[in-house]
Amino acid sequence: MSFTAPPLPIFAGENYHIWVVKMKTYLQAEDLWSVVKNDIEPPLLRANPTIA
Repeated sequence: MSFTAPPLPIFAGENYHIWVVKMKTYLQAEDLWSVVKNDIEPPLLRANPTIA
């Protein structure tokens, strides 16, 4: 069985309130929300980001 992640939410100019929730959830799932919230640099990629 293979797993494909859902596509990155892209804002198309409509339904901003829905896009915000989707984007925040996506960033939280990727452990990147703190980067946005605290305005810090994201962590560097590991040696082999494909496997990581």
